[in-house]
Amino acid sequence: MAVAQPPPGLLVEADPAPPVREIGTLAAVSVTEPVPGVHLLDFGRNVVGRLRLRIDTPYPVHLVVRHGEELTATGRLYDANLRTAEQRDEFLLPAGRHVAEPAFTFHGFRYAEVTGWPGGMSAGDAEAVLLSSALPVTGTLTASDPAVRQLVSNIVASAEGNLLSVPMDCPQRDERAGWTADISVFASTLSFLRHTQAFLSGWVTTLIDGQRRDGAVPHVAPVLPEYGFDSPVWSDAIVEVPWLLWRRYGDDRTLRRAYGPMRRWADYCLAQCDDGVRPGRALGDWLAPGTVETPKSLIATAALARSLRLIADVAGVLGEPHAREYGEASTMVSGAFQRAFLTEHQLRTETQTGYALALAWDLVSPEHRARTAAALAELVRADGHRLMTGFVGTPLLLPTLSETGHHDVACRVFNQEGHPSWRYQLRAGATSMWERWDAWHHRRGMHTPTMNSFNHYAYGCVGDWLFRHVAGVGDDPRGVSGGFTEPLLRPGPVPLLRQAHARYDSPAGTVESGWRAGPDGLQFVFRVPPGVTARAVLPVHGTWDGMTVNGTFLMGLAERLPTRRLADGSCSLDLPSGRWSITAPAAAADPLLSAWDEL
Repeated sequence: MAVAQPPPGLLVEADPAPPVREIGTLAAVSVTEPVPGVHLLDFGRNVVGRLRLRIDTPYPVHLVVRHGEELTATGRLYDANLRTAEQRDEFLLPAGRHVAEPAFTFHGFRYAEVTGWPGGMSAGDAEAVLLSSALPVTGTLTASDPAVRQLVSNIVASAEGNLLSVPMDCPQRDERAGWTADISVFASTLSFLRHTQAFLSGWVTTLIDGQRRDGAVPHVAPVLPEYGFDSPVWSDAIVEVPWLLWRRYGDDRTLRRAYGPMRRWADYCLAQCDDGVRPGRALGDWLAPGTVETPKSLIATAALARSLRLIADVAGVLGEPHAREYGEASTMVSGAFQRAFLTEHQLRTETQTGYALALAWDLVSPEHRARTAAALAELVRADGHRLMTGFVGTPLLLPTLSETGHHDVACRVFNQEGHPSWRYQLRAGATSMWERWDAWHHRRGMHTPTMNSFNHYAYGCVGDWLFRHVAGVGDDPRGVSGGFTEPLLRPGPVPLLRQAHARYDSPAGTVESGWRAGPDGLQFVFRVPPGVTARAVLPVHGTWDGMTVNGTFLMGLAERLPTRRLADGSCSLDLPSGRWSITAPAAAADPLLSAWDEL
């Protein structure tokens, strides 16, 4: 007997993100036979996808294909870091000519091991099929240093390889989950490189769907309850990602959809506070090296103050009546942060992450800000200009140093080649971003296999600093306008580089910024889209008499391009739409170039 059932109380809507597609193929760079009957293919770099095999066999075969990111010391496939994942495909093929390729699966690998192949195998018998949610390219960044170009390539590789329907943490082991902090800290870099509006707005919907009734936000989306709820920075993605979509694309639809869930999350956190301080929660500054741990309560309180201020900004953008309420709550939590964790300008527990949070999220009193920034710079120097930050501190460290007058210190950290550093990974032959700073160490070898991914985009967050503070394409990090309508062009030349250039196809139009250093000084090039005025901040000091703009002396353009001297002595001017070439002779650039000599 038929029984009528009420429809489920769910809103069913199409996923706005682009579908997963084949975005390219890659030929093997070598094929070896480490033991008889076992062929090992090396594709030259870490990729995500599957193998396509072309075989002409005179008899039936049973092929087994295993995938891995690295090799063991004996040259065999390394699969210990896969945990329970097998990354294994099998084919039973009759005699004849075939193209064998699995469907409905993907793997993370550089190497593939094939057994059962009839006779010898050549590189032309197999190709890697690369898969991704194919997001349109919106940005490029180039530099004179091959290492920087390789780093950008690694960032792109990990972005493409971990965007398959959801923003995953890794593509190879048995996890492949949409961890919230990973995409929250990487989203700005990703959104320079690719058009992310549809992809991330769809993901935000899954994050909202996973929120508990009490307001707690999951650590992964789509939600897997066993991975937990309520960790600062991780769960604050429910605020950070919709705000990024507003700032980058003017996307107020996602902002409106997330506004209520944002408030429930904030109210949930406020209810846990003791005199404005939120207790420590969960994951802290995940995978930070060193022996001094950033207090989890410091991170929790800082993250709450940050989210409360952003929610106040969101209320203002949307015309909601809660801006004052959440603004006052942010001020209250900020004051509690200062009382609990700061002694005037100095942290009670000094860590790079703690200082970066306090400065980047405006948790330091204005009268102490300069001394706090100096304390951070001194701590970084004392650490040998080595990163001591994890998932929470790393995206903020270099931008904070650059924005507080210590760009030279940020450059030293970026140019560091010892462990831990980005260049250390490059020297070790990395072709994608590592999950851990010491995923592989020259003395200790592989890190513990229980959690060690060689394709994990979180530390690719340095791309945001490269765009904003090196090439110079960005916007005011404290702004509230949407759609990238107020570009901030702030090139920051870096020792070891002689030039850098970035292009971003923003919703407002194409924005470009770049620079070239030579014996005669510095040349800056900018492109400002129609209908937009950009603020350019140039790292030149002293006399500006010899500076030219599109071939005309700057001093003769005072009415059209009024120039301001900033507190640090640099030059600021507003650029209307168009293409601009600005030269700074050696005299104006001398302080910067002299500092390079010291570095």
